[in-house]
Amino acid sequence: MDSGKVSSSFSTRLENEMKKSIGLKAQNIRFYPIENYFFSENLSDYNGKTVILQFGRTTCSGCKMQMPELNKIQEKYSSKNVQVLFLFSDSKVVLKNYFENKKSSGKISVLEEKKLERPFQDVAQPTTFIIDKDGVIRDCWVTPEKFDSIEKRLQLYFVSFKL
Repeated sequence: MDSGKVSSSFSTRLENEMKKSIGLKAQNIRFYPIENYFFSENLSDYNGKTVILQFGRTTCSGCKMQMPELNKIQEKYSSKNVQVLFLFSDSKVVLKNYFENKKSSGKISVLEEKKLERPFQDVAQPTTFIIDKDGVIRDCWVTPEKFDSIEKRLQLYFVSFKL
């Protein structure tokens, strides 16, 4: 059996499972701020903004591929009150070393919460959520996407909620 099809089939099933979280209030998770990358300590600190939250690892090739795309989204949509947050499961030391010579428009942090609730529990990497200004999950995906695809998702959200 073709491993690409297995992987694609798995990610489709996983994404369908994650889609069940759309419309639910996001858990108020806590983060460890990283030096030089200011990041509020709670997801609820971003209420009033549209948050694009990516869970990832520095060793995840899909995460590395999507990061620059999300940075472009941050740069283009910051005036529309959009905030991209990168939440890594790596240690602070690993993150500091990884980002030492890299630039990020999004804010970077390490996950502090150990007891995550669905849909944030045991997520594939990368998993990305769009969370509205009231903390409600409006979209999610489990595979890396390019700028155009992410922008379409964001614009659909803006149109759907008349923002």
